[in-house]
Amino acid sequence: MRKLLIVQKGAKVIVLPEFTTTLAPNSADGFLKFAEEIRDLTRIYDQNLPKITEITTGGCIFVKSIVRPSYDYEEHRDLTPGVDLRIFDTPMCKIGLGLCCDIRYQLEVQIYCQIGCKLLLYPGAFNTVIGRAQLAVMQRARAIDDQVYLVTASPARDCNHSYNCWGCSSIIDSWGRIVAQAGENDKVIFANIDLDYVDEKRTDLYRVRNIGAEGKRCS
Repeated sequence: MRKLLIVQKGAKVIVLPEFTTTLAPNSADGFLKFAEEIRDLTRIYDQNLPKITEITTGGCIFVKSIVRPSYDYEEHRDLTPGVDLRIFDTPMCKIGLGLCCDIRYQLEVQIYCQIGCKLLLYPGAFNTVIGRAQLAVMQRARAIDDQVYLVTASPARDCNHSYNCWGCSSIIDSWGRIVAQAGENDKVIFANIDLDYVDEKRTDLYRVRNIGAEGKRCS
């Protein structure tokens, strides 16, 4: 129902947070508890989201067949990284997708930009320490680096849960300004994506040359 109301307000792209269907686990037991027993990874979305013509993206889903018990959970060891960049060609523009700590890597953003992306989406679930100290800075830096709109989508904070997410989902324009931001609580935020503004800022600023991705320059 909420998604339908969001569409009725004119949303063309909906960004869901990391851990879209679960609480954010911070232990191996938590991953096992919330892992989905499904063969088709799209089914969990099809069951819960009405089929409407806008674009919906979300964070990760844990599948039971690939979650291993571990008494000494370490994210960098127990989670398997992807192998490809995720780019969506849409009627609006090319959209690049990263997940959580991907936002740390300026080179990834640069490649997305050189391929032609003007909007980048980063579902994530940073904790309150990293969120306050680093994500708040990194999200603006990545938007400024390559003059793109950037969205970070986080679960709301739940202080009764063992893992406290930072929250504060944000939409940043290509000049690094926060044009919409949630607080720590559950909230839907909206913003218009001005693609002409992206082009204007890319023209204004010097861009680095091609580093091997498609396209010669971002401008």
